[in-house]
Amino acid sequence: MSSDGHSLFWTGGGEYLRIDAWGPNSVRVRSRQMHEPIENLDWALLPVHEGEPATVTIDDDGCVATLVNGDISVRAKSHHNVYEGAGYEQFHCELSFYNADGKLLFEEKPIGGSLNLKARDFEGICGGDFSVTASFVAPVDEHLYGMGEYQQNVLDLKGSTFELTHRNSQASIPFVVSSQGYGFLWNNPSIGTATFSKNETVWRAQSAKQLDYWVTAGGTLRR
Repeated sequence: MSSDGHSLFWTGGGEYLRIDAWGPNSVRVRSRQMHEPIENLDWALLPVHEGEPATVTIDDDGCVATLVNGDISVRAKSHHNVYEGAGYEQFHCELSFYNADGKLLFEEKPIGGSLNLKARDFEGICGGDFSVTASFVAPVDEHLYGMGEYQQNVLDLKGSTFELTHRNSQASIPFVVSSQGYGFLWNNPSIGTATFSKNETVWRAQSAKQLDYWVTAGGTLRR
């Protein structure tokens, strides 16, 4: 783990992870395979303005770090697992997001298990890009709203799956507001899917150069 005062960096297992303070009470998470995240791909986000730096703390062994930006904080915990019988090592960094009161808003799915699950998964495709998946643990009683205009009669999006593409009958805007007290933008202009099931939330991009999302939190919907 390392920091420059307003960003947090982690590298392991060929992955480069970067967490930035990006606007008031907001953070941006980017991850890329074998290279540092690309700087000039802001897509739906406005350029960040220099202001008060976020507060970043890293423990003595460099395995746990916290970035605080106003009303939102991100906890990053690094893991290094050695599987001697299988003959390989595994590196991963798990992220969890909290509000100003220390309430857990949401967190990435834990790594591991017999299926070797990953919260941030990259599958190489022809042309050099990746099929990217981000998976999160979601509270059962969470309510979600947003996603643009779809031909459906559901207001609360919990339990729904959405195609991330524009058509004559739909305008896909991959942003949701949660009853937990946060907003989430999937910042990847790629065809994909968003699934909001009872026990997890999964975002997928069919073709992307990196994983990219933005999270904001505040005391009210206006902040």
